[in-house]
Amino acid sequence: PSGYRKSVSDDGLTVTNTLIPDEPSDPEGRIRIIKKDSDTKELLSGAKFNIVDSNGKVVDTLTTNSRGEATSKRLPIGRYTIEEVNAPKGYILEERVIDERITDGATSEVVVYNEKEDEPVKPVDPEKPTDPTDPTDPNKPVEPTSPDKPNGPEDEFENVDGGNPEGAPKPDGAPKPDENKPTLPKTGYAVQIGIAMLGFLLLSFGLLLRLKNKNY
Repeated sequence: PSGYRKSVSDDGLTVTNTLIPDEPSDPEGRIRIIKKDSDTKELLSGAKFNIVDSNGKVVDTLTTNSRGEATSKRLPIGRYTIEEVNAPKGYILEERVIDERITDGATSEVVVYNEKEDEPVKPVDPEKPTDPTDPTDPNKPVEPTSPDKPNGPEDEFENVDGGNPEGAPKPDGAPKPDENKPTLPKTGYAVQIGIAMLGFLLLSFGLLLRLKNKNY
């Protein structure tokens, strides 16, 4: 019969017909797209592409899976273009059109990269109350610095002479100390020595009384 191949056994008594498979007139191939982050090379899902033939007709639409891959159906050999129509969330759409050819019925692999979108600047809401505990709150006012007050650890201390550091010149009109004016003697140290000696004498007297009573 038409479409079959005949074979005869060695004894000539058995005839076997085998169906001849249909052979495609033109070989076909596929296009596989791999989507990655341009910086980290991370595989990206959710990118949508159109496969367009040489006549400008969209012959297939692909969306990358969780592994960042998308494979087209079988396509005749020829020239195709790949157009990204939807970028993954948070990424910039790739506007460049990629040319690809199917030549021998194999699968052509194409890697497409996407750049991340810039993070939007958080607007300042004048009606929103400020959170003083949040350092990233854009509504938090900046405390002004007084030009007359220095910023430094010396602000925590005050000098007894009104704020002048030791050795600094005093302002005009300030009273100067009288070098000839008598000063009181420093008696604190002598009082401490006297108290210590008195305690030592009392302790010695007590020891002597104890030894005397013991001898009797």
